[in-house]
Amino acid sequence: MKLKLLRNHLSEMSKCVINLSANEVKKFFLKSDSYTTLDLPEYFSFGDVLQNITKELGPSTLTDNDIKNAKNSDKVNCIIFANKDGNYAWRKFELINPLIYVSLVNIITEPSNWKLIVKRIFQLSSNKSIKCLSYPTTAKKNKSQKASQISEWVNKVERESIRLSLNFEYICQTDVSNCYGSIYTHSLAWSIHGKRFSKAHRGPHDCVGNLIDNHIQAMTNGQTNGIPQGSLLMDFLAEIVLSYADKLLTKKLNKQIKQSEYQILRYRDDYRIFVKTKENADLIIKSLSEVLSSLGFQLNNAKTSTSDELILTSIKPDKLEAMRNPIGTSLSKTKLRNDLISVYQSGVKFPNSGSIRTMLTNLYKLYENNDNFFKNQEEELISILTNIGRQNPNSFPIVAAFISKLIKDFTPSKKTILLKMISKKIGFLPNFGLLEVWVQRMSIPNNVKLKFKESICKKIDDNVVKLFNIDWSSNNNIKNIINTAPFFDSNKLTSIDKVITVKEIELFKDYYDGSR
Repeated sequence: MKLKLLRNHLSEMSKCVINLSANEVKKFFLKSDSYTTLDLPEYFSFGDVLQNITKELGPSTLTDNDIKNAKNSDKVNCIIFANKDGNYAWRKFELINPLIYVSLVNIITEPSNWKLIVKRIFQLSSNKSIKCLSYPTTAKKNKSQKASQISEWVNKVERESIRLSLNFEYICQTDVSNCYGSIYTHSLAWSIHGKRFSKAHRGPHDCVGNLIDNHIQAMTNGQTNGIPQGSLLMDFLAEIVLSYADKLLTKKLNKQIKQSEYQILRYRDDYRIFVKTKENADLIIKSLSEVLSSLGFQLNNAKTSTSDELILTSIKPDKLEAMRNPIGTSLSKTKLRNDLISVYQSGVKFPNSGSIRTMLTNLYKLYENNDNFFKNQEEELISILTNIGRQNPNSFPIVAAFISKLIKDFTPSKKTILLKMISKKIGFLPNFGLLEVWVQRMSIPNNVKLKFKESICKKIDDNVVKLFNIDWSSNNNIKNIINTAPFFDSNKLTSIDKVITVKEIELFKDYYDGSR
């Protein structure tokens, strides 16, 4: 009965993966948009290679010798760096080696292992005053996986935060610095089995947690600090560790404060803490810092704050800005230019925020079938857009869509000159790999030849390029599958339109909507 109550408590998120069967969750994690959550053009596809490896590997997993060899190998995963703010902040994303990925999925979704993991998650989540709202969910119809996750943020965290303002007086916000890069791989076993059991069972096959730990190390040259970022599978593993931290925090707080005196909403490593007294806010932050420190995490001091203004604090500042300055519905050349400058100003104030991307998307929709408003100011608009994308790299896919529409009727030579200028402009950024992918997306259908540094861009032009080091594997058939896989859909690649559609880039349409 108790387990059933825990299941009902944690499964408030519709279609949460913990409610799936072992077979269903295996299919979920083997989808291309679960394998990578990166913003890539639609012609990139990883589903076929994952399925081909699954057929070859069956229910088996990596041998101990393969894991050992992988740990001693470099470039096992494909690393893509993404600029975060148009300056020097960056984030490392990874396309996980497909063989290790499939083997890890096999381990996690083996029926008895999956049953153990799910049961453990319910145990870790027994405190109703600490709600995790970020376990991966299955995508709704006609919506990307990433859009579904963003919808969970809006529908759960933001709305729940506003509702809680009726019962509490203070809100404290904080998050973890470099969360994925700080996860101690051994803590995966601690989280699933408990620290005492894990320390007494250190063998690679003693428990499922150790098998997961060793697979993570196989991806990262044997390192025990950090897990790859950029897939729902890694998001899921991070959630288990953070849920373990929730359990440790519950144990610590139970000695000092009643559960009715606080409510914590956690979306991955982002915490919103609701309390009735400022003293309790300080107490919980102190306790949380101590718990996270024991697991190798550190709170982000720059993003830790307490406020008695619960409503406005519950809504992200960039979203409030977007509400105050909505994109209008009137159309004119001057209005278009001024709206883009307004978006640029917001991007300077709130770099790389989701609302910048959403405002651009809404603006693009307004002018999607009104090319006449672009005439005689194309280059000016391209300049503004490029600078928006440079300042807010997260928005570059929609920037690329806008630019693709602006240049569609230019001469081949003018397209070449402009795309080279755009490429050079973003090339001044450190770690601009994901932006380069979208410059290539613009260049391909326009037959503009550019040189790219990013390996996945080079792969489009030359299938001999290897994204993953697979030399360590003893399975020659799988080595051949990975080495010869194009990792893109050739039919989609050859048929992509010169103009990037909204459908191709509209991931965050639920982040800001004036009706909310």
